[in-house]
Amino acid sequence: MREKLLILAGLMIAFMMAGCLSSSQEGGLNETSNITGQGQNDAGAEEVVLLFTAQAGLQNATSEITKLRPDSVLMQVYGECESDGKSTEWQYSFNSKEAMTGYVVSMPHPERGVRNTQFSVRRTIPSGWVDSTSAASKCGHGGQCTLEMSGDSPVWTVISDTDTCTINALSNARVD
Repeated sequence: MREKLLILAGLMIAFMMAGCLSSSQEGGLNETSNITGQGQNDAGAEEVVLLFTAQAGLQNATSEITKLRPDSVLMQVYGECESDGKSTEWQYSFNSKEAMTGYVVSMPHPERGVRNTQFSVRRTIPSGWVDSTSAASKCGHGGQCTLEMSGDSPVWTVISDTDTCTINALSNARVD
């Protein structure tokens, strides 16, 4: 029993550390440069709120999914982003063709684990897409930010209360 508790404690520490790693990219998960506010949780304790870009969380999300399914490819990115394109949480959807299963990884919360989801028939998102900061800036607002394939191109769709904006994620041009 003690051995199991030690293993569980080690895993919890590893997951917590994975979410706290800093990124050298602008807008990364660096705790000192990206603390954007403080608040209180439901228990009244002080908590730090981190905002980060979609690209900043991608490396950690990819690391988590490849531990389970090395053949996984990125299919979608989703987050509720601020007007600067940063969010407190991004969800990364992956497909494993080998397992014929979809997976979702939430960052910065790897402790929630990799969740199974429906296998997507969309095309894989290629590398080189513009970050959420560019999409929100081009749209002029934040909101529900989704990166996914539309036809042959990856697009960011940013939906606010008053506007829906679509940006080509390779050229950074507004397409709506």
